Amino acid sequence: MSDIDQFWHWCLTVWRKPGLDGQLLALQDGHDVVILELLFCAWLAQRGRVLTEAELSALHNAAKPW
Repeated sequence: MSDIDQFWHWCLTVWRKPGLDGQLLALQDGHDVVILELLFCAWLAQRGRVLTEAELSALHNAAKPW
């Protein structure tokens, strides 16, 4: 399974946790957070990887047009 597949599977598992979908949507609506970026950072953190501020900015800028 590729990293992308592992990440997507993890996202779906997290999304299905009771009540979490509503909390993530509230963060998105109330704080202009992109749910998928937030989940990506959490997934990386679980694997011991923390993005630098520059990497996070690059991620946000790359995803912004979408």
